[in-house]
Amino acid sequence: MNESIDPLHQTLEPMNARVRCMHLQVQVTADFCAALETELAAMMHERLVAFRQRFRLSKFQLRLQGSLKYIIALGLCLSVALIYLDSISKQGIKLDIAFFILFSVAFFLTRDMDKFIARRDILVKPYWRWLARTRASSMLRTAKKTLPFKAEYELRDDVIVYYRISSTDSKLAWTKNLKHCYLSRQHATLLYKKETSLYPYILIMHEAPQELAQYLDMLGIQSMPSTQTNLS
Repeated sequence: MNESIDPLHQTLEPMNARVRCMHLQVQVTADFCAALETELAAMMHERLVAFRQRFRLSKFQLRLQGSLKYIIALGLCLSVALIYLDSISKQGIKLDIAFFILFSVAFFLTRDMDKFIARRDILVKPYWRWLARTRASSMLRTAKKTLPFKAEYELRDDVIVYYRISSTDSKLAWTKNLKHCYLSRQHATLLYKKETSLYPYILIMHEAPQELAQYLDMLGIQSMPSTQTNLS
């Protein structure tokens, strides 16, 4: 991390049986924001990969893969029958021939379903990376417009209040409830409504996640496993 970034000052106040409190603050500079955006993109990519994996193993997808060869074989048979009947054409284009070529290519590509899925994943990887970076940039759109500023969080039990403090202004950004589950990295902690959610409902910026993770654990908020995916 760049040395120009101010370190995070955070304290975990003494807790009793009734009230749990915590105070976080971090100086958000251009360097910090750039590092944070890279980290957020990796976290978003991780969620997209997990979603893709769940979809691939869903009952619908497995049934579709199992029936795909039969659908393609049926299409080939129908296209051969149409060629024999010589009954379909549009504006001089022989649609029966086009159907035969289409289903033949599909049959060739899906002969080995595992290889087909692997090739398909390679083709869509750039799109997943672009989507993750786009989402990360969108999450920091307001922060980028306000640089530099100090992000300050006041946590009391399961309520978090976020202040954005600049050299000319101090603003209450939002107040939200802490619940459900979270994913934490070095510069950010994201809270999700459920483990299968793609996008978070809270972003907390910080330098060191250990104390915040401890606080969330005490609230009974579940830590989500991280696969640490790489966008490169």
